[in-house]
Amino acid sequence: MEWENKTDSSARWREDAEKALLRGQIDEAFRNIDKAIAASGRTIDLLMKADLLWAAGKHEQCIEYIENNMVRFEADLTERERKSRLLPLLRKGAEYFYKKADSLYEAGRYAECAEFAKFVLTEHASFLQQKKYRELFEFAWQSSNDELLRSLYKSRDYEGCVDAVDHIFAQARRLTTFGQRNRYRKLRAKAYFRQGRYAIGLLDYFAVPGVWITLFAVIILVYGLNIGYQILVGSGFFKPSSVVTQKNESPTATTPSEAVKVAPTRPAVRRAEIKSVKLFEADRAIPLVGARVYQNQFTRQARRIFVEVHYRNLNFRKADVSLPLIIQYISPTGVLLQELTTTSNPKKEYESAITSMGWRPDEDAAWQPGRYTVRVILDGEQLPDVNFEVR
Repeated sequence: MEWENKTDSSARWREDAEKALLRGQIDEAFRNIDKAIAASGRTIDLLMKADLLWAAGKHEQCIEYIENNMVRFEADLTERERKSRLLPLLRKGAEYFYKKADSLYEAGRYAECAEFAKFVLTEHASFLQQKKYRELFEFAWQSSNDELLRSLYKSRDYEGCVDAVDHIFAQARRLTTFGQRNRYRKLRAKAYFRQGRYAIGLLDYFAVPGVWITLFAVIILVYGLNIGYQILVGSGFFKPSSVVTQKNESPTATTPSEAVKVAPTRPAVRRAEIKSVKLFEADRAIPLVGARVYQNQFTRQARRIFVEVHYRNLNFRKADVSLPLIIQYISPTGVLLQELTTTSNPKKEYESAITSMGWRPDEDAAWQPGRYTVRVILDGEQLPDVNFEVR
């Protein structure tokens, strides 16, 4: 009898929760469904609370709630209930994560995107059943690491580059692919070489499996070509003298033409449109976009001065593109101090992108006072110079 009273009470609270939801009274609906769960603890009431959490806009809390009760949902819900109520919530959760990661990468906030992708892959892997969702998160995670290491190496922060690779291998090795780990080892070896640590750099470089495979393939190829050459010469089918010169003719010496350095040219069709070029100061770790302090005046003790290039992708929804980017730092006397180069690769799904690179003349010395010039060349198009002053 007591159980029947609890069941009736649970049904009554559930009906009140549904009525409150129809009236738009979300808080009252939560109170009523919590009372229904406390009265009988039925699985269908737990599922209704998940629906309420999603309707209230508490998406991450809803997904965590479902994950905590997943074993019970799979055991108690009927096939019809799973298809009509549970699976739609799972699809909504995956789509929510998908769109959120897409917006993070589009804005160029690589650090945020990396942390978010790591969170999803480690905490909510059960929601990534469809291939496209998992590929996006892995792409976001890998792109964030690639961008960080590329920026450190281009800015000649070789020690920071080594530390970043070590941190990735120690903290997130499971989230990196075999090919990506090989690239990072090679980059770390190059950073060791730049620091003058040749012994450890060689050990690191030849620890890459791909290097051994390449060397082995080259040895086999050379050995095979040599054996084939000897067989052809011995059979009389191939005469080496006929390759060197013909009868009564002398070979003429040829010299290769000098390599001419060609400046990047602007393509016939514009592929990017600059929205802004801003300057900010930072150390090794590049701050998030929202945390950057933009300015055009710096002190002599300033750290690296970064150039943030924000542009609109004119191939949005058309095709993936590769845009060469050159940033030049020019002294107050007009001397080119440093030229940083990279390639920005916006995919066709992204309407805009942000790329940042920074430089400092010397790690131990201060900036010399004066008015400096920053010259930006994006996809062969030179933008108006940006000046900053060091006092």
